Amino acid sequence: MPTLEQVRDYLSRFDLKVLEYDQATPTVADAARVVGCSEAEIGKTLLFRVGETPVAVLAAGDRKVASGRLKAAAGLSGKVRMV
Repeated sequence: MPTLEQVRDYLSRFDLKVLEYDQATPTVADAARVVGCSEAEIGKTLLFRVGETPVAVLAAGDRKVASGRLKAAAGLSGKVRMV
């Protein structure tokens, strides 16, 4: 697993950076408040299992993931469970 410094170095190649805050941001609403933006501008990572296959989804903070669309986009079948 890469270290935080390795992630920072990698992102800097694309003019991106890791932002850290003193306040906890466990929810999209909390993150938007701390950062000072709308929930739509927050990116969230959601982890699912479709059947036995793990799937990671990056979505806008104000969006929900539809299980049927997830299965179709991933080309998978089976029960969708959030992990």
